[in-house]
Amino acid sequence: MALFRIGPSPVSNANVPATTPLAAIAQLAPAHMVSSMAIFQRIYVGSIQFDISDADLTLLFSQFGPVRSVSMMQDPVNRRHRGYGFIEFETAEAAALAQEQMEGAELGGRAIRVGRPNNFPADLPPGVPRPVEGRIYVANVHEMVKEEELRMVVEAFGRVRHCHLVPDEKTGKHRGYAYVEYEDEGCANSAIFSLNNFELAKRLLKVGRTISGGPIPHGMESLKNTPISPPVNKVPTAVLRAAQQINSGTLSNSSNSGNSGNSSNSASPLETSVMVLRNLEDYSTLAEDPEAIPELEVDVSEECSKFGPVICCQAHLEHDDKTVKVFVKFSTATVLEEAIRVMHLRWFGGRQIIAEPYDEQRFQTEYKN
Repeated sequence: MALFRIGPSPVSNANVPATTPLAAIAQLAPAHMVSSMAIFQRIYVGSIQFDISDADLTLLFSQFGPVRSVSMMQDPVNRRHRGYGFIEFETAEAAALAQEQMEGAELGGRAIRVGRPNNFPADLPPGVPRPVEGRIYVANVHEMVKEEELRMVVEAFGRVRHCHLVPDEKTGKHRGYAYVEYEDEGCANSAIFSLNNFELAKRLLKVGRTISGGPIPHGMESLKNTPISPPVNKVPTAVLRAAQQINSGTLSNSSNSGNSGNSSNSASPLETSVMVLRNLEDYSTLAEDPEAIPELEVDVSEECSKFGPVICCQAHLEHDDKTVKVFVKFSTATVLEEAIRVMHLRWFGGRQIIAEPYDEQRFQTEYKN
């Protein structure tokens, strides 16, 4: 089942540069393979001290590679996290290194537990290439270290075919990690042994094996003919909430003056705490594998909990129009507004999500178990 993950809206998957071997495979792989590969980028973290925040975990674990999301389960009563959560990385290699090196590490006076989700597979999905002999992953590279400088370091252990710092097209800098491929596997083993926790530019490198094969990502050379994207201005949440109130009032007055007898499936964010997600999953996939529905509910609940406490999450197959609806009930309408603001029209697994408020009474009557 797909791990729920929010991402930017792509113009075309084929035109998006791959930043990891798994990402390169994903651009050509069928949807079910992409879903099964995503779990390799995720870890479980337990025994978290209650004063530790999402930002603390992001800062700590980003030494292994860019962190996409941190989801800590919250208590709906006291609104504190329950001492455990999930971290999703940009790369599978970062997740593997974090699990290996952070298990039992002390954080806030506690020894944290680091592992994999319960549904983590024993092996790569069928069709995914095995790891390339001689290829390693290098993380926590300082932004001032250049690709040619890193190459000088890794070449000390043997002849190098490729040394690619993964670029960030938005900033024109690298993303803090690299893939290095040696001609000889023994050289790769020596590099891992010697360079892991080696200090370079006042940072400790994190070095390990790659998780899969496939094409090696492009290096910094790929940016030469690529224009740098300008920064995107983000509209403040307070502005969006004010606009929602004005819009809902305008729509309400219009409805009362003209079509007071009509009803709608949707409700103003100010009147409900229930959100409905559409176009999140394929109907036929869940119809053929109903056991995947609870897993989808858990994934969505975990992702949505970063906006605030989630009371319940339920997925339903609409047999009439062959669609899937996922309902999420939050603790407050304010949390609902923020979730819709972030999630509406975002992309997941090649599908554009529709996130809308849903009438709470109708949800309780027609869908609530």
